[in-house]
Amino acid sequence: MSNDDEEYIATLIHPDEYAHHNKQVDSHTSRKIRFLALKLISSSGVEMVQYPLRDCLYLSYAAGRSYVHLACEVLMVLVVAFLIYMFGMYGSYRNLSAIPVGIICLTGFVGVRWAFGSRRHRLSFAMADGRELVWRSSAGDFKYKQASVANILNFARANGLLDGRLPG
Repeated sequence: MSNDDEEYIATLIHPDEYAHHNKQVDSHTSRKIRFLALKLISSSGVEMVQYPLRDCLYLSYAAGRSYVHLACEVLMVLVVAFLIYMFGMYGSYRNLSAIPVGIICLTGFVGVRWAFGSRRHRLSFAMADGRELVWRSSAGDFKYKQASVANILNFARANGLLDGRLPG
């Protein structure tokens, strides 16, 4: 590969997501890592900083759960379970036809689905100057970002950048 050839690897953050992913890695090519930095005195509020890939010592990857997101969904399931319990205990004293019980049960189902589906990717690039560039996917974007993460991990494996502590 000559010096002019720069291969696109993956885009991790699309421009419409910039407000939610401040101070994270934006995209990755074969020559550089683009980082989304906060810039308060500008119309967009963000600035793209480019780091050369040769300064990256290694890349580590983790797939985990968003604990805040998980706690909110578990709380939602508990509230729905409490409401169903209360309807069972005191339902004979009131007219339940005005209460959308099906919607409450559907909310409980969605809460359980979200609680067990709140996985997220986390990529961490260790730079030579001691800086750590991080990207975390949103809790609901695990499947949508899978291809981009796989491209980055395959590139890191091929170039010996992947952290040795990882399986695979």
